[in-house]
Amino acid sequence: MVSLASLLMGRGEKAEAETWYRRAADTGDPAAMSLLGHLLDERGEKAEAETWSRRAAEAETWYRRATDTGDPGAMCTLGHLLKRRGEKTEAETWMRRAADAGHSAAMYNLGVLLTERGEKTEAEAWYRRAADNGNPGGMFNLGELLAARGEKAEAETWIRRLADTGRPNAMRFLGHLLDERGEKAEAETWMRRAADAGHPGAMDSLAILLTERGEKTEAETWIRRAAEVGRTTH
Repeated sequence: MVSLASLLMGRGEKAEAETWYRRAADTGDPAAMSLLGHLLDERGEKAEAETWSRRAAEAETWYRRATDTGDPGAMCTLGHLLKRRGEKTEAETWMRRAADAGHSAAMYNLGVLLTERGEKTEAEAWYRRAADNGNPGGMFNLGELLAARGEKAEAETWIRRLADTGRPNAMRFLGHLLDERGEKAEAETWMRRAADAGHPGAMDSLAILLTERGEKTEAETWIRRAAEVGRTTH
């Protein structure tokens, strides 16, 4: 929700961004509370802005106290909060501590942070450790990284493992990998599963597959569904 809100803010769609920030803040997300506070402050709603900013600060305080007990989950959450706020140096410190303690989500998030600054070799090492520990994000990002450099067989192994758990983004990716090597029938099976699960990108990909073999009526149906889903999720 916070990622979507930030994307909307970048596009200048502040009203819809606020809706998503509020939804995330209501779940107790400290980063959302803080960002909502900033948004409200910018438009002069100082009282409510202060309320959300204070709640965010209180939540961060509790996470910091939990890290003092050596809780890797709290370290990971604090690192994620700091990263969203742009404090990447301290965020990395906490993510590394949590990852070194064996927290798979921290391994994945550390990999993302390293990828963003171009340190792909170390990022891959952390994605692999996260994947070995069953982290879905680690599996997916490792698969993407391997596929991008041509190691398609290993990429497919990881993505297939994830697709078998019912993840729509992995189903779609697996469909693309299969399509690239000419296995159209199985590619379509996975595209359909992802599309049926509501993934708009998979709907578009399935439409392309269908168009290629002349099934334009069904292709148009999926294109329309993808457009409708896109309108309701952005």
